[in-house]
Amino acid sequence: MMNAKEMLEKIGYIEDKEVRFGALVSYTKYCKDGCCRLNDLIFYKNGFDTDETFISLKLLQAINKQVEELGWLDVKNS
Repeated sequence: MMNAKEMLEKIGYIEDKEVRFGALVSYTKYCKDGCCRLNDLIFYKNGFDTDETFISLKLLQAINKQVEELGWLDVKNS
């Protein structure tokens, strides 16, 4: 079974070597020749942000996997 990083790499995202300010983990998707940043996927302490205008099933599955790996599913509502 793949982890979130592997799932995201399979659809073109690369984990940022230096995490963005205030983020837990962040990924970037570049154009095919690598010169242009297309989309960002950033996981903060209390949520995530993406530039994607369309969330494919594969991206949604990868996001859900990252949420699971961050332990957000274990948090009980008060």
